This record gives sequence, structure tokens and C-alpha cells, in this order.
Amino acid sequence: MAAALGLPVLNGDPSGVPLFEGRMITQFDHRAKGYRSGRGRVAVWKDLAFNDPSKSIQPQWFIPHERVPEKCNDRLQSFRISFCDVASPTNERTLVAALVPPAVLCGHSAPTILFERPAEPWNYPIWVALANSYAMDFVARTKVSLHMTFSILDSLPFPRLARVDLRTAALVTRSLRLSCTGPEMTPFWNRPAGDGWVAATSGPEVIPGVLDKSERLKLRAEIDVLVARDLFELTRDEMDYILGTFPTQQRYQEEKYGEFRSRRLILDAWPSLPRPT
Repeated sequence: MAAALGLPVLNGDPSGVPLFEGRMITQFDHRAKGYRSGRGRVAVWKDLAFNDPSKSIQPQWFIPHERVPEKCNDRLQSFRISFCDVASPTNERTLVAALVPPAVLCGHSAPTILFERPAEPWNYPIWVALANSYAMDFVARTKVSLHMTFSILDSLPFPRLARVDLRTAALVTRSLRLSCTGPEMTPFWNRPAGDGWVAATSGPEVIPGVLDKSERLKLRAEIDVLVARDLFELTRDEMDYILGTFPTQQRYQEEKYGEFRSRRLILDAWPSLPRPT
């Protein structure tokens, strides 16, 4: 199975099922880190940038097929959402979620969400968009100490949007462009494409998602505006206050970009991004 997915063999039998850990996931990215060496707290992982040609699913562990519990079969055949279990209000971000493909298992540090049938494909990217917004994270970090649990997620104010709501389309299309950045995600992209949400890809080798870092930051800023302004009806000043409660993220971006770039992009887009009407 690993070979069929084009996965590198970094540890163990390539015929096993890749095991996801929470550190492999960041917002809208299921291939954020690749395992290199070591175990436990001294394990070495490499950050995998979108312009890195080696970016792929690179786990520490492969689970032999005969050891995979039967109860996991449904998940093994499904695209689903995974979020990082380890969380803290002092981290850069607290609620971190991404879509993950079939044919992978997720360990205890990367719990998954699989909606009950008859869930539609668009239900997944809109949940990921909402979860990864600063507005939702602002609420989540008031409830978290060390772990992001299902009970905390259940207490968060996720809006229930209808398919025909224009805000739904605005969020889903942006979330898909951020999430479908590897060949294993192309089949998921083509599911909502069949319903007219996005244009279908011309072939399995075509990556439909956005890989450029600047364009990804812009799309994420637009999602933040749509969630905060058009769903939660916050003011620009209220959003500015929320952004000020993420000092670790601010320091990281100032070191990397010379500014809190997400804050600038969000506040600049606030008056200019058209409201879905």
C-alpha cells in the first residue's frame, strides 16, 4: 500500500499502512513534517515546505496490514479530518486540523473525524476552514490546557451552514485549494468538482491546490475574514483584538517575515473582500 501511494520507506516495511502522528499535521497540511531518525522526544523530524520536491507522507511507523484492527477498515477507505491532540493556549495555534487521505492510520495524537453518512464532500473542507480560523481558535484556547479533546470540539460554536448559502461556497473553495496539495488528495478534489464546486483536474498527476506560500497566506486570510466578519459578525477592531491574543504566532511571523503578516493580510482584506451575496 505504501508503494502504491508513492511513500518513502524511512522506517519499517513499505507494505505496511502509514501511521500519522500529530506533529505531521498543521493547518490545511497533512504532510507538514517528515520523520528522519530517533525515537520519542529525541526523534528528528524535518519541516516539509510546499516548494520541497520531496514533500510527501513520511511517517515514523508503518503498521503491518495483518495488525490493522478490523474496526479501522471504514476509516482506511475514507478521506477524513485529523486534528492535533497535543495543544496549549501558549502555542502558535491551538486548534490545528487538516484533511487526511485514505490508506493511512492516525494514532492517538492525531484523532480523526468521519461524518456520519450521508455526509457530502463539502462538509469536510468547510469544517477544516472553520476550525483553522483565528476566531474559532480564540474560543478553543480558552478551553484547552494540554489536549484538544472531542468534548472541547463539541463545545465550540461551529456554524451550521446550508449548501445553498453563498458563504459555504466561499469557504469550501478556498479550503479545497489549501488542502488538496498532494496526489493522494486529488480524488477528494474531484468529488466536489462533480457537484460544480470547483473545476475537475485534467489528470491524477495534476495538483489542484495552491503551493505558493504567499498565495496560501492570502487564502487563509480570506477565510479568516469570511468566518469572523460574515459568520460571527465581528468588527474589524474585534478581529484585531483577537489577533493580539496570539503572541507566539506574532513573534514567529515577525522573525520569519519581519511583520505579523497574517494580521496585515486579514485587516487589509476586511474591507476589500466582497461579502458573499
